[in-house]
Amino acid sequence: MVSAVLASAAAALWPAVSGAVSGCPEYVLVVVEEANTKGLNVLPLGGDCPRSVEIDEARRSVKPLAPEYVPDRRTRCLLVYDVEFCGVRVFSDAHKIRSFPYRVELGRPITVSAGGEGSDAGRVAVADNTMRLCGGTLTLVGVDRGGEVRLVFEGEEIVLDPGRGWAKARVRDGSSVSEIRPGPEWQVRLGSALDRGCPVSKLTVFNHGSWRKERVAPCGP
Repeated sequence: MVSAVLASAAAALWPAVSGAVSGCPEYVLVVVEEANTKGLNVLPLGGDCPRSVEIDEARRSVKPLAPEYVPDRRTRCLLVYDVEFCGVRVFSDAHKIRSFPYRVELGRPITVSAGGEGSDAGRVAVADNTMRLCGGTLTLVGVDRGGEVRLVFEGEEIVLDPGRGWAKARVRDGSSVSEIRPGPEWQVRLGSALDRGCPVSKLTVFNHGSWRKERVAPCGP
């Protein structure tokens, strides 16, 4: 069923994989944020790890941290994926998406060198991966000319117009895991879980719409 959804949606969206036009002056910016309340093992040096792409909403401009994150002439969508544990950003990556469907694996273990980057020491887990309750495959089916984004996560079709977002949270209470969706009880149920000390993971996806490539700032820290 999901495969059929991907195939039909991709065929209707711009650009189709077989007909992608190079040299588009714009890209669609999508930000995925995963936040977890429990499980941090190692605090990154200096606190938060650097964000792969800094976003300036007022100027609708981005500043990539490294050249590999800079949208090129064939980039149709730039997806930024950040992971937090206990309020600390421990991971940030960016994907330059040229064709669809495109899959991003959420929830992969995050490790750092025990002796600091560049050392020969072994790697250690930044966090307890069992505390990440929103892992899975996020599939970007495509974008249309108006900047609308279509995605699939765990079999659910998600359609986001520019300026719109999607979210879900999961709570582990003992041996059971429950899901919370935005609505009248969103804050109440999240607050109750946090008050009880339950592990909580929240996943959000936001479509920032189409941005001009000419406004990408020179990369660097």
